Formats: sequence, C-alpha cells, structure tokens
Amino acid sequence: MKYETESLPNGSAVCGNCGQPIPPNSQVAVVISGRKAVVFHSEYHCSPAGNARYGFWGKGKLESVFGEIEQC
Repeated sequence: MKYETESLPNGSAVCGNCGQPIPPNSQVAVVISGRKAVVFHSEYHCSPAGNARYGFWGKGKLESVFGEIEQC
C-alpha cells in the first residue's frame, strides 16, 4: 500500500518530531493514519509513542512498513 508522506526535493524525509531531515535509505519509525504516514528518526530521542512501526525510507518515498515497535 502506498502512503502519502512529506519529502524534500533531495529525497530526504522530514521528521514528524524534530523537523530535521532524514536522509534517503534510512530506517525510520512510522505512524500511519489512514493513507497518510508520518516518519520519524528511528533513534530514541525522536521515536514516537503509540502504534509506531518500523519502515524504510528510500529516495523520496516510504519503501516499506513492517513490524510494530513495542512501547513500554
């Protein structure tokens, strides 16, 4: 399934938490709401709470979404 995501002209994503760029070909945390997906750095300081999943950000798009991140 394709999800709508925000990307920059150079293919980077915008982190939904800190607003900093996420470079292409990075593992990300993903929160899905309908057909829209918000991506976050997969680092502890930017990980979202709630029903986040792991994903892979390619160049300008979300390539895959898999496995839910277990929250404490």
